[in-house]
Amino acid sequence: MGFGFFKKKSDDALNFEPYVFKDDFESLYAFFIEQYPEDLELAMKEFEGLTGKFDDEHENFNSKMDDFRTWFVLFYNFSEKKYYMLEKAKDKLSGIYKKFSTSNSSVFKILKIKKDQILLKDLIYKQTFKVEDSLQALTLEEGGFIQTTVFKTSEKLYTMAFGVISHPNEARVFILKQIKSLLKNNKKTKDKIKLDSFSLLQELMSMRYQLYKYKQVSVDKVYNKKPIIKSGV
Repeated sequence: MGFGFFKKKSDDALNFEPYVFKDDFESLYAFFIEQYPEDLELAMKEFEGLTGKFDDEHENFNSKMDDFRTWFVLFYNFSEKKYYMLEKAKDKLSGIYKKFSTSNSSVFKILKIKKDQILLKDLIYKQTFKVEDSLQALTLEEGGFIQTTVFKTSEKLYTMAFGVISHPNEARVFILKQIKSLLKNNKKTKDKIKLDSFSLLQELMSMRYQLYKYKQVSVDKVYNKKPIIKSGV
């Protein structure tokens, strides 16, 4: 496969302002904190049930907070018909709502990294995204599997959410099997596939955090339909 489009930046790339879009995320999150503190508290408890207690002394505290914020905005209380938290911002923050309600959350394979551009393949929905994100490009590796959300910022470009979970290479076969199983039933509606994919993403996130905590445990014992460690332990 060729990647000729990386040779020079398009007009979209030249006009791209990646952190303007992330400023929208900060505004949205601040709105929820101010207007819906009870949801934030409940969401924090649920997230800790999936990933374990927050520890501000732990090396991954900041990245875990990024994962929580993304999960809270997009995944918390998600139903087949709507985003629970985003719907609360539909009227007062309609512009930001529109951007975030059309986002794509999935497991992605990193096909190519060139300077500050990353080519991602969505392993669930089989789409390809060209992401402009110089900070993430510095920390990711080609061929790796990551779990994140991409947001459209222009006709051809996307950016990633704050929360980006990198899955270990040894978990790739397991992840691909779970995705294949999810898509096996062709009668599923698009909304049902999305709901099931969100459940899978939560399971995979929980497994990754178990591995952070129990580093002595082999990957195949955690990334397993019958893991030896329970979520949030």
